[in-house]
Formats: sequence, C-alpha cells, structure tokens
Amino acid sequence: MPACGRFACPGINHVANDYKQCVLVFVDCDRTVVINKEIKFASEKAKLGYSETKKIIRVAESVGFSAVRSGDVEPYKPGHAEKKYVTIFSDDGNIRCSCKPIGCNDSVLVNQDGFVKLTEPGHVWTPRAGN
Repeated sequence: MPACGRFACPGINHVANDYKQCVLVFVDCDRTVVINKEIKFASEKAKLGYSETKKIIRVAESVGFSAVRSGDVEPYKPGHAEKKYVTIFSDDGNIRCSCKPIGCNDSVLVNQDGFVKLTEPGHVWTPRAGN
C-alpha cells in the first residue's frame, strides 16, 4: 500500500506565491495531520503574542510548515493519494486557506490579493477559470 492512501498518485503539487508577503505552507494527504499542524502552529504563534515576521516564520518551520517567498514556487510530494490538503498562512500569521482539498496533480496560487486559487494544469501562475 502506498505511503498515504490507497491510490498511486505520481503527481507533484506546487504552491506559487504571487502575494506581497512570504507564505507558510503545509501539504499532506492526511486531513487530520494538516489540521493538527494548523492547531500546533496557532498554539505556538499565540505564545509569541505580537511578533516580527522572522519569529513567526521560525515557529511555522519548527512545526513543519515551509516558507514560500513572494515570486517563488515550491513543489510538494507528500505521498500517494488522489486527494491532498493544503494549509497556507501569510507571514504575519493570518490564515489564507485551511485544509483546502486539492487533487493528485493540482497546484495552487496565492494571488496578489492573498487569495488561494487552483491553477491551470501545467501553469502554476495561471488561476483556473471559475475558482
């Protein structure tokens, strides 16, 4: 059985960041794992109170999120599953999307307004029509 789920998914998911801030990303094929990471990050962030971006990024990375700088694209291959889940925070700690389900080969774009959109297949900088 594949590492995550019962379906073989050779795909890679990408997160493209067109937002003015760095975003903090976690992708997994187990919804419970993603939710637990969100909770852990929120808990650790709350301990900081008001804090600077560098500290928030450090806390996010310590619980498993990765930073995607503005203008960058990062690939994720969390396991083999037809459905995966993505959570994205901006570097000020505000949530951009929570446990958003995406398909095996789907990628997302954090647009200039900070909204998370599915992208056209093979075009990580082009939002999918109608989403």
